[in-house]
Amino acid sequence: MVVAKLPFVPISLFSGLTHRNLDGTDFTDCSALFAFILSSMSVKPIISNLFDYSLPKRKNGISELVSKSYFSIPI
Repeated sequence: MVVAKLPFVPISLFSGLTHRNLDGTDFTDCSALFAFILSSMSVKPIISNLFDYSLPKRKNGISELVSKSYFSIPI
């Protein structure tokens, strides 16, 4: 099922991904998989920025988890 129509013909590297599981030879047709990949790549940074999801802050190149004694071996 065609879910979108691309305004360009993708390069051959991406044409298999954009036209996956579609009948025909019109490579401007876009599959659901490609639409999902594009939407998740564009929405994820926005959502993580809105809710302030990020990795733990680093101090002197060492993660906060490692600098604490969570992973240290007792002597």
